[in-house]
Amino acid sequence: MIKLKVWLILVHQYMHQLDEDIRQAVLLNIGTVISFRIGTEDAKHIAEEMFPEFDVQDLIYLPNYKIYLKLMIDGRSSRSFSGLQLV
Repeated sequence: MIKLKVWLILVHQYMHQLDEDIRQAVLLNIGTVISFRIGTEDAKHIAEEMFPEFDVQDLIYLPNYKIYLKLMIDGRSSRSFSGLQLV
């Protein structure tokens, strides 16, 4: 949250672990998104952030060691793209 000069990195396993109000606040203020393969319910939320490059099916069937990203660069969101994990 740049206005308040507060930066937050939120890492969790499932979206439903977050309280509904917190989940909505996070999704409305999201900057950079990095996603590994995720389940159907989480994919519904994250696919909205990755649209139009990736959809729910892409997120559900993401191969091992591959990630999808959308970056905030100089205050602007990039288009979503894929990458490989370094192992």
